[in-house]
Amino acid sequence: MTAPLEHVGIDPGLRGGVVLLDGSLRARAWWRTPIIEGDGAKAQYDERGLSSIVQGIAADAVKRGVQVRFCIEDVAAAPGQGVVSMFKFGIGYGLWLGAISMTAFPLIKAKPQTWQRVAFAGRP
Repeated sequence: MTAPLEHVGIDPGLRGGVVLLDGSLRARAWWRTPIIEGDGAKAQYDERGLSSIVQGIAADAVKRGVQVRFCIEDVAAAPGQGVVSMFKFGIGYGLWLGAISMTAFPLIKAKPQTWQRVAFAGRP
């Protein structure tokens, strides 16, 4: 018998988050991207907190005997975005990829248009 499949969706932005969806695509749990607040725009990713979320999801899946598929939003720079903000975003994207790579579960990179078309199908 095949183990149940759950999905983890990740918005890798500094103000993004993570959602764990069960086999029926209902939210089981969600987290904001862990950050360390700074002065004004000085907030930065909390590497340990980020890794803790990913490792916790993976460990819980193994304990419950379910499969997990991680899916991260595959985004790119857009015209008008600042170099510093895109660099900071790239750091976060890399941190998520690194944390996920330490699990035994697969990773899918999905363009925003792709996952939004599926998630919002039939909605105005």
